[in-house]
Amino acid sequence: MIGITSIGPYLPKYRISEKMINEAWGRPGGRGERTVGYFDEDSLTMGISAIDACLDPQDPIPIDGLCFSSTTSPYKEKLASTTMAMILNLSPETRTIDLGNSLRSGTSALIAASDSVRSDSLRKVLVVASECGRLETPGGMNEGLWGEGACSIALGKEGVLLNLLGSLSYSDELTHYWRRSEDPYVQSEDIRFPQVMGYARIMESAIDHLLKRYGMQPSGFAKVVIDAPDTRSHQGLMKRFGFDPKTQVQDLMHPSIGSLGTAHPFLMLASAMEGTKPGDRILWGSYGDGSDLLILEATEKIVSYRKRWDFKTMLGKKEMLSTYTKYLSFKKVLEGETPNYYSSISGMMRERDRFSRFIGGRCKVCGFISTLALRVCPECRKKDSFENVRLSRKGTIFTFTQEWYYPSPEPPTTLAVVDLDSGGRVYCQMTDCSDPSSVKVGIPVEMILRKYHEAINLPHYYWKCKPISA
Repeated sequence: MIGITSIGPYLPKYRISEKMINEAWGRPGGRGERTVGYFDEDSLTMGISAIDACLDPQDPIPIDGLCFSSTTSPYKEKLASTTMAMILNLSPETRTIDLGNSLRSGTSALIAASDSVRSDSLRKVLVVASECGRLETPGGMNEGLWGEGACSIALGKEGVLLNLLGSLSYSDELTHYWRRSEDPYVQSEDIRFPQVMGYARIMESAIDHLLKRYGMQPSGFAKVVIDAPDTRSHQGLMKRFGFDPKTQVQDLMHPSIGSLGTAHPFLMLASAMEGTKPGDRILWGSYGDGSDLLILEATEKIVSYRKRWDFKTMLGKKEMLSTYTKYLSFKKVLEGETPNYYSSISGMMRERDRFSRFIGGRCKVCGFISTLALRVCPECRKKDSFENVRLSRKGTIFTFTQEWYYPSPEPPTTLAVVDLDSGGRVYCQMTDCSDPSSVKVGIPVEMILRKYHEAINLPHYYWKCKPISA
């Protein structure tokens, strides 16, 4: 049995309403809202947060494959998956790969990963689909629709929640959305033509081929989890195959979070899993330069599956942006003053245990834990007695200060000293905290990977603290 062993969604807490965007451009209406990544987030940091929600630290099966899929990778020439594997402290023998350039690259990566597991080439593979920075031209028709978020899926043969019964990849050339290397914004043309000749035609043909290949009927699926670029196209496709919108069709979620690119089919599946029963069959699919379709069947394991997240709670944990200008500054469409940073490749490599892996040192003599690279223990004064230890990702604020004049899209910048639960003290910035008055000494926080700054034309990542209630 090969299939999905775990799934972990991540949605940023911030939202922008379609009404606010329309008002900024003098247009009426707008009822929905969509997710917005914070100014220090990108598709890589969101992917790490999704992996945190997916993996069980007690799982004895090591990850030996990691695939990162996105159309908004922070790099055009560099593997983001290799950076993620280093941050996760995975073995150097972990197979890493990036897939992009298509909104169905996430499901394509998952099908390729399942082939690797089936052939015993790999035992457990993580597939991460993440989008942050897939932008519409300011004032464009999709600016209020395209959201940001991530989701991670683990594949293997042990502890399978959703068994992969079959799949079909369907390739069809039609230019619906596109973005060249030099384009900052996604391009599109006429609306109606790609809806009819693109999504409707391609998805109908793909589903027909799948049903014929596996001898199934539309009524044989308990749930239909298929992504779409818009609600109208989605409803039309469901109606053509006679899927019951009340009992079979999974909510597209566009009014509440928007359309999240490669991550959207994964997030729809995460939402659908909460009501899935053993034996239920799911038709899962994505669209983009063709289609990927998969047939999944829930196992008995899904009953006892205990998640560290609740999708409905995640949807409800949100904060609306106060202005359209703030959104533009988050996405660097508008930029204010930016500080100058110094950095070097050699320095990043030298400090990667501390900066990226969040590894500290523990004195083998007295047990003192340091978050700094020390040779002499400040407690027992022994020299060169430290061993590496993974630092706790949770702690409490020991003290803090707030800087209102430090260049930031959302001042003030809160600098905090955090006492980690397992020992050690770290000095860091605080993130996801729009209300400076809520920061107090003693409040619980968690450490989360974010972009720290950019220098030498590279994003630099470091751990920031975030209020646990955020």
